[in-house]
This record gives sequence, C-alpha cells and structure tokens, in this order.
Amino acid sequence: MRSFINKCLVFLFILSVLIGCKSFTKMMRNGGTEFTVKISTDEVDRKLIVEKAIKAITAKISAIGLDGEVTSVEGSQDEIKVKIYGNQQLEPIRKTLFTVYQLELRKVVKGQLSYPTQESAQANVKEDQEILPLDRGVEGEPREFYIVEKHPVITGEDIRDAHANKRSGSDSDYEIMFNLRPEGAEKFGVWTETNIGNYLAIVLDKKVQSAPIIKGKITDTGVIEGRFTKASAEDIALSLNSGYLPATMTILDEEHFGN
Repeated sequence: MRSFINKCLVFLFILSVLIGCKSFTKMMRNGGTEFTVKISTDEVDRKLIVEKAIKAITAKISAIGLDGEVTSVEGSQDEIKVKIYGNQQLEPIRKTLFTVYQLELRKVVKGQLSYPTQESAQANVKEDQEILPLDRGVEGEPREFYIVEKHPVITGEDIRDAHANKRSGSDSDYEIMFNLRPEGAEKFGVWTETNIGNYLAIVLDKKVQSAPIIKGKITDTGVIEGRFTKASAEDIALSLNSGYLPATMTILDEEHFGN
C-alpha cells in the first residue's frame, strides 16, 4: 500500500512539474513580435514555394534557438505569418530569418574569362547565357563581369550541409564549405570530369563569388570563397542548411503583441 501511495505521489509531482512548465511557457509566450511576410517567386507552383518558405524559416528559428511559429495566411497565396515570442533584438532576426541566399554553380562560357564592363560582355552574350557581376565585397560598381550559362550545374537544392570556415592564412576572412546530396554529387562528378580545363562560377544571389578552373573530377564537396565576415558566412551557411528557396521575402507588416 505504501509503495502504491509513493508511486502516486511521484506521479502527481511529475504532473505538477509538467503543468508548471506549460504554464511558464505560456507565460513567456504572452509577448513577442508577429511578422507578415510576402513570398515572391517566378516559380509556377507558388503553393510549394510557400510551403518551402515555412519549412526554411521554421528550421532557422530552431537553429538559432528562438521560440516561434510560422503559418500561412488564410486566403492568401503568397503571405505567411511569423511569430517570435519574447523580447528579442529584431534587426538580426529580420536579417537571419528573411534573407534568402540562392547558391548556383554555373559554367563560365568559353572565351574571355571576364569583361571589364557590362557593355563589353553584352556584345558576346548569347540567348542561353547570362551576364553576372563579380562580387568584390565592397560598395560601388563591379569592375568585372562574367558570361555564364543560364542553366546551373548545381543549385542550393543539392546541398546536404554547409558551415562557415576561417580561410587559411587570414585572420578575418571566412568561406563557406558545403557537401552535396548523393544525387547532386553524382551529377557534379560527371560534369566536372567532362569539363576539366573549363571555369565554374560560384554564384550567390546572382553575383559571382569566384570562378575556379576545373582541374579534376569533384564529387560531393565544394567551397564558396569571398570576403565574408564570420557573421555573414554563418548566415549564408544557415540559409543553405535550411533548404533551397527560389524566392525573395519581404516584410509587409511588423506588429508587437502582449507585454
């Protein structure tokens, strides 16, 4: 009988702790910020892109340790609601959650590697090609332009994981290392093996970060080189890890609620 009573007391204690935790969580969730965000995309299946956006933002919220939730807006095809609970600094949250980094690896068109002006590149571009600027990591007009094929060899959808890494020989510059999913690795291996001697543009948000020459077969690993700070490299890696999103996000409204 005493054993039974002790078990009941233990059960009641655990139950009270759980109820207390739920009450505490509920109390902590009394205040926060709700963002209304528009998802803009050229993709035909907008519903799928919105679902991907919800999944990506949810993954970011979890990765940086926030308490929040993401839902679609009823009656809208391109808007979502993002609730972040607690009293948080909003500027880094806005940047981390709603900045999309689109990674593409594209073949550089044979001929002149880069051009000093967009006009000089325009004279040589064909219909299935595109002119992209080199990102020098500084403000002002780019001084180099590349002609690349429109169809990418690899996109962020092929990324398995990514992480920021300090560049060898540098005290402040970082790069982003990434690994590919098996299907992407196989595709990349075939492409690099048949394109030895050609150049491959590492493109981030329609800007060329670097254009290394292919010296041999590459399968499942790669690196995005550029003048990245630790914070920017970590933000890019976080975005790549959260899933490929061929869209942009715009904050339409920002409303504080609760305490």
